[in-house]
Amino acid sequence: MRSDALNLDLLKNLTIVIPTYKRQKFITRTMQYWSGKDVAIIVIDGSKKSLDTNILNQLKTNIKYIHSPKSYYERLLSVINLINSQYVMMGCDDEFYIPSALNSCLVKLSLDNQLVTCTGRAIEFNWQNGLVVGSKVYERLKDLNLDNQNPNDRIIKHFSNYTPAHIYGICRTSIWKIAAQTTFSKEYSFFASMELQIEFLLLFAGKTLAIPELLWLRSDEAEPIRGTSSSLDPNYKISQWWYEKKNKKQKEDFLIRMATACMEINKLNNEYHTANIQRAFEIYIKKQKLPLFIKISTYLPSFIKDRIKKFLKIFGYGVRKKILLLDIAQSLKVSGVKVDFSELKLIHKIISSYYES
Repeated sequence: MRSDALNLDLLKNLTIVIPTYKRQKFITRTMQYWSGKDVAIIVIDGSKKSLDTNILNQLKTNIKYIHSPKSYYERLLSVINLINSQYVMMGCDDEFYIPSALNSCLVKLSLDNQLVTCTGRAIEFNWQNGLVVGSKVYERLKDLNLDNQNPNDRIIKHFSNYTPAHIYGICRTSIWKIAAQTTFSKEYSFFASMELQIEFLLLFAGKTLAIPELLWLRSDEAEPIRGTSSSLDPNYKISQWWYEKKNKKQKEDFLIRMATACMEINKLNNEYHTANIQRAFEIYIKKQKLPLFIKISTYLPSFIKDRIKKFLKIFGYGVRKKILLLDIAQSLKVSGVKVDFSELKLIHKIISSYYES
């Protein structure tokens, strides 16, 4: 059965916020996919030039496109007050999210007030040799259910076995706005600071769940945009930033802002938990320790790292096994994961058409 023939009433309560920059072909594909669906889409494009009005005029009214050639943080901060729906999620400009799975998450959220964030299973896709291929990704989402009553216990459990489970999950807007306001009002100089802040704050706010249903099609088509700001530099991770003396004041500011956000969440939830922020991040850092040769490689010039990667790939290192997208989805189904094959085949067709044209 096609997903648009199913009961997807809750989708009208969801807004997907999608920042984009210099990837206008991808964001055009994404907007065309969502055009006319019940989900509200807000796209904030930081590219120098706006998308062609001929493209924009073909989109339905559920798509809001904002051209804002500002920094990533400035764009996300500016969009917070534009969200009026009960639920919100962050999206990527080159990825797909299956509507029926989004709806399943919304059902879970609507039935459990203690649940703050809900997501589903993920697979990665790419276009290779004229075929849409896929691979397993974020396998720690399997059976993820952070339902401890104490928020510090939830956070420690998650940060001890970390995977990005919440930043691209469906979230209650009231909670997300606190996390987003705190995160995007100040950028810290370590890599993925945004992700770690949001993961912490959403989990502090309440319980989270990953349902056994394919929701997230993670794109592996293009290199991620790096280096446009300090928090997008993968060579400077929190494990280094946290302990360097030069960052003492910045770290103090980080802890104060996070603690303030937790107090705001407590007020919203009418609870009185004390967040153990420093302990949680130090556990995360300890669990993220890398082998010495990987640490050394972060200081090498890009052209040398690229040559090393190519050499390792010859022997199969750092390469996820790619099979046909529909076959990887079938393997998920066999393992007990629900898959909306009607919608997946439509997405498969869109990806194929994108490259064939």
